[in-house]
Amino acid sequence: FDEAVSNAERALIRALAAAGAAVPELGYETTNGDVLDMAWAGGRVAVGFDEAEPVDGWTLCSPDVDEIVEALKLNGVV
Repeated sequence: FDEAVSNAERALIRALAAAGAAVPELGYETTNGDVLDMAWAGGRVAVGFDEAEPVDGWTLCSPDVDEIVEALKLNGVV
């Protein structure tokens, strides 16, 4: 993992992997220039660690494994 990845992000990625989720892209930049902490671009699902503003066309989740996995399933990623 990159040094810029926080412990919270690392822990979340491990928990998501254990739950069977695909590996997210970190620091993903949307076509509008929004930068998302973690994103699954194919399903337009993202995670915001700090009170993230909604991003048009994206499902923005809190760093909660169950919430993220559910969103990934709904969007056909898992």
